Amino acid sequence: MKKITFILILIFASMQSEAFFENSVFSSEIDTLPTKELSKITKNDGSEFVGEILSEDAREILVELLDGRKVYIPAHEIKKIEKVKAGALTDNGEVRENEVFATRYDFTTNALPIEKGESYYSINLYGPEVHFGVSKNLGVGILTTWFGTPMVGSVKYTYSVEKDFHIGVGALVGTMSWARPDIFLGLPFGMVTFGDKQKNINFSGGYGIAGIDGEYSSIPLASIAGMTKVNKNITFVFDSILLFPEDEGAVAVLTPAIRLHRKNNNSSFQFGFSAFRADGESFPLPLPNLKWYYKI
Repeated sequence: MKKITFILILIFASMQSEAFFENSVFSSEIDTLPTKELSKITKNDGSEFVGEILSEDAREILVELLDGRKVYIPAHEIKKIEKVKAGALTDNGEVRENEVFATRYDFTTNALPIEKGESYYSINLYGPEVHFGVSKNLGVGILTTWFGTPMVGSVKYTYSVEKDFHIGVGALVGTMSWARPDIFLGLPFGMVTFGDKQKNINFSGGYGIAGIDGEYSSIPLASIAGMTKVNKNITFVFDSILLFPEDEGAVAVLTPAIRLHRKNNNSSFQFGFSAFRADGESFPLPLPNLKWYYKI
């Protein structure tokens, strides 16, 4: 049992897995603009205008802004035009960025729903992982270490009960690949998330399963995690894993971190520190917790 517990702790705590991706679910909507087709116009100098395009020709476009003002923008000054849904606006009318990485904490994920076609890869000190949005609520992925062992596949399905209440189920399934193909690893889990991509708290639990030479054992796991966006470029992230091995004391892994967003949230860098608590004693991990996220 202790051998299996050690393998589970090593794989499920230090690999920092469970990454998927999600569509934007926003905490507020602009109810006064439900029938307008909104657009975000970005100029070559980086300035942005959000509103309804009233007319457009080869020379210029006429935009009615959210405050009712009408602005002509010369066509040669426009870098790009993007469609915007009214629900994608904050209370003050700003467009929320599509934060692909917002449901990833450190070890764990949450139940915010996924958008079809959203994909990203992540790199950390232990290895790479890549994830794909198969449909609106379904994501799949694969993760490993730099040594190619273990090799783990991931799947997650989520459902939004209400705007700020989401539930989901998922699983990690894999083996030790070339090193020990006879070792099976599995982790079915469930999640409940309150909040949106700006601020949320998540409760999750599951069972880690390991099979060695035809013998199987399991260990219950739980997690409390959350994040809050400090400003446009910084998010505070907290994650934890609680393991409850049979006939042994509980083991806790706690990880506070800071996530730095690049422009348009196409990539992010996260750094933090982890600490273990077991047998009534606490001790930090000797290495910082570093991650790089990139939207595909």
